[in-house]
Amino acid sequence: MPYGTSRPIYKTGFANPKKFFDNNIAGMIWKGANDRKARKYNYSYDAANRLTVANFGQYVGHAFSTSPVNYTVNNLAYDYNGNITKMYQYGLKSDGSSPLIDQLAYTYSSYSNKLLKVADAAAGTATENLGDFQDGTNTGNDYAYDVNGNLTQDLNKNISAISYNYLNLPSVIRVSGKGSIYYTYDAAGNKLRKVTIDSTVLPAVKTTTLYLGSSVYQNDTLQFFGTPEGRVRADGNTWVYDYMLKDHLGNTRMVITDDYNVASPILEATSYYPFGEQMKNIDLEASGSLHNKKWTFQKQEYNDDLGVDIDEFKYRMDDPQIGRFWQIDPLADDYEYNSPYAFSEDKVTSHIELDGLEATMPIPLSPIFNPGSAHGGNGMSNSDAIREFGNDVSKAASNLITTTTVILAIGYEKIKNLIDPPKPADMKPKVLHTEGESTSQKDDSKSQQGSGEGRGKNNRKPDSEAEGDHSVINDRGSTTFHKNDKNPKGWQEGERIDTKGKPHTNSDGTVVPTPHKHIPKQKDVIPLDPKKDPMPRSN
Repeated sequence: MPYGTSRPIYKTGFANPKKFFDNNIAGMIWKGANDRKARKYNYSYDAANRLTVANFGQYVGHAFSTSPVNYTVNNLAYDYNGNITKMYQYGLKSDGSSPLIDQLAYTYSSYSNKLLKVADAAAGTATENLGDFQDGTNTGNDYAYDVNGNLTQDLNKNISAISYNYLNLPSVIRVSGKGSIYYTYDAAGNKLRKVTIDSTVLPAVKTTTLYLGSSVYQNDTLQFFGTPEGRVRADGNTWVYDYMLKDHLGNTRMVITDDYNVASPILEATSYYPFGEQMKNIDLEASGSLHNKKWTFQKQEYNDDLGVDIDEFKYRMDDPQIGRFWQIDPLADDYEYNSPYAFSEDKVTSHIELDGLEATMPIPLSPIFNPGSAHGGNGMSNSDAIREFGNDVSKAASNLITTTTVILAIGYEKIKNLIDPPKPADMKPKVLHTEGESTSQKDDSKSQQGSGEGRGKNNRKPDSEAEGDHSVINDRGSTTFHKNDKNPKGWQEGERIDTKGKPHTNSDGTVVPTPHKHIPKQKDVIPLDPKKDPMPRSN
């Protein structure tokens, strides 16, 4: 696995890994050349595929151990809507101990998804700068909301007021005793400018950040512009290339550079808790303009100005300390089964948030990046990019790259999907039988199988009662199946049309919007032609 690429395997250093048959990941192993220590997470889930335990281990001697280093997350519990009700996290302190640093209990408004307060029974980390949750107030409610369900107050972080624009994006964040942050967007919600006023010093310090495509300026000075594999920085009269190595979720694990004027080609090495909080005291963090804040957890910009500590997705702001969004999901009406504030449907090991809109599985174990955007898909792997950019980078990186291994343990007992609720009878998918001269349409609830666990799933299965060629139609599109006795399943998938869901990235990097049509026996899609391809209807 050179150059930090990820791939699924079936056996590894995990002791008796739990077997799953539902795309859940059994664990992860990673190792960085900054300290050359192998680390891992073993994962457990509830019956709704939500993470409940992430057992940490660092390789010591001849086995993985939680002593002296421990970043375990456990005791995760949820209500029926997927709101977190309890979470414990461990962390490494400056004295070398790894105590419980977060013992969180969440309180919600009655019959609501709105979080009112979080209490932390763990203490003694306020001066450690571990990035963990700090219980700023123990009287009354910590959080408040506007009429649109947007968070307007977080007293634990001393955020006294948050104002929003008509797109439900924050325009002003006011932090008591520290200052304010101002945002400017275009009509589509793309962030154009951020102005931070730091009032902790006199006179107050104003920092203006401009976002022009993939270029980022600070106080009118170009900081960098994005490339398919990282960024390019201006260094005097020359350009310096930095490369970001990512795991299967697109999290930046390591930043390396071809700048030979620095002490080490490794600029940064970062490890993450499951909900995106960065692990402190085992990371390597650059300073000044070398510090990567633009693309970190799931390729989003991390904002720690004035202590707000949020990941800024295009459509929503995420608080990784408590695993929740500030705003309601813009697509909440389509996913009534899930809390509109829950991050990635709590499937944080196998899914990514598509711009903060919906949880989706990433392009299988491949980096997804597009300069100037929170997502994309040029299809270029880390190894391809380094070969493309020349031997110098290859020499600098050959012994320095972090390796991430993702374990997909496949079992034999299929876990029943508890997330999608039963649909009313009039919303059942329809199966259109096309064998013979006549066609008929009938309800078939069995055809729901494979139609999608969670969001963005457009897979449809053949009708178990069909005797010949037929099409399965539901509210997300249609799939035609042809009788094929040579196929172990008895059917061969033909034309497939998706009318809902996320855009598709072809093998050449082209992003095709939905609706689109899949090319049989290929992985690519083509745009749907309304004249030739009428939209399938399920009623």
